[in-house]
Parts: sequence; C-alpha cells; structure tokens
Amino acid sequence: MNTEDAMKNLTAHDPETRSADILAENIETCKELTKDYVDVITYVVADSKQFLKDFEEPIDFLYLDSFDSCTGQIELAQEHCLRETMNAYPKLREKSIILIDDFRKSMPQAGKGHKSVAFLEKRGWKLLTEEPQALLIKK
Repeated sequence: MNTEDAMKNLTAHDPETRSADILAENIETCKELTKDYVDVITYVVADSKQFLKDFEEPIDFLYLDSFDSCTGQIELAQEHCLRETMNAYPKLREKSIILIDDFRKSMPQAGKGHKSVAFLEKRGWKLLTEEPQALLIKK
C-alpha cells in the first residue's frame, strides 16, 4: 500500500490527510500520484519524526513508509520507524489503525517495523497482518 492506495480506500470517510516527506521531489511525486485527492491531502516537506512530534491533532490512521530498509541500513531504518511511532503515539486514539510498510515478522533482521511493532504490542496493540506490512489495532 502507498498513499495513492490508501486514499482510494479512505476517501469515502472524508479524511483529513497529511503526507510528509523530507525530500521535496518525493512530495512532488506523491502529488502527481494522488492528484485526484488533492482537496483532502496536505503535503508537507519535513522530517517525518519531527512532523509527528509537532503534530497536535488526533491520528485515526497512521501509515509509516519512510526510510527504506536497505542492506546495511536495517538498524537505522528500524530506529527511524520507532522514533516516528513514539512521536505519533500520544496522538493515537482507541480505534486508531496503524500500518507499517516493509515488515516481515519471520525476518526480524529485515524490514523497518520490528522495533515499532514490539513497542506497540507492549502497549496493548494487536498485530493483524505480518507480511509485507504490519497492520495493528488496539486490543
């Protein structure tokens, strides 16, 4: 799933959506891919960790897909995703849904979501899907 796919599924719910990326060219690509939803998406060029820390509104659906976990950068990707999760956590609600890209429970050394999933599970979140993305809800 990506922002375009998410918007196809969420549009019926009249979402207020923010898409943040540290690279302006990635935001421009996102704008092109989601041009049919431009009226409900706010595009932000910002570090995702800082964006989520500063964000003050409740979050109903959190989709984390930054910092690809390439060979040699797995630990950095996992730490980045964990920091995003921790910064967003106070804004999550009882019925929030979290989707984390690049996750394979059977391969903890691969993918960026392992530390985030562990963090969330310790706080009562339930992992519903394990590959290729982690889908979590509050138990």
